[in-house]
Amino acid sequence: MINDTNYRISWIQNDTAKRTHAADWYWAVWIITISLSVAFFILGNMLLSIIILLGMGILLSSLKNPHEEIIYGLSTKGVHVQKTIYPWDELESFFIPEEDPDQKEKNFPKLLLTSKRSILPYVTVPLNTATVQEVRQLMTTMLPEVPRNEPIIDRIMHITGL
Repeated sequence: MINDTNYRISWIQNDTAKRTHAADWYWAVWIITISLSVAFFILGNMLLSIIILLGMGILLSSLKNPHEEIIYGLSTKGVHVQKTIYPWDELESFFIPEEDPDQKEKNFPKLLLTSKRSILPYVTVPLNTATVQEVRQLMTTMLPEVPRNEPIIDRIMHITGL
């Protein structure tokens, strides 16, 4: 990982922000899941009903597992996320959104990457607050900074606490 590549910047982050959910949150998720599952069963879509139950069970059980630490880095080869490398020539642009002081909930800094791939063209990389300026400085030498919004799925997951 880190020792086999010439890293310029690297940092370690938990895979998700450590959020604790109250029992009410779990009850609400299960009530919505079971309601959807029953509704699709009544409508005759048994397979979707089972998929919803299994998917939510797997998702909720994964939230109970301890979060692993992921190694991120910027090197001469590209952007590294654990064992995945996004080479510089496959990336189009980047953006690091500024923190909005009017927001009630604190947002963690993140690096938004736009790749040339047609499937999953957006990559979101969480940053440490200490590395934001270093990352921006290095990224501007490699890619253009193009303002854009965070992908909707990331916003939904942040709002729902997943």
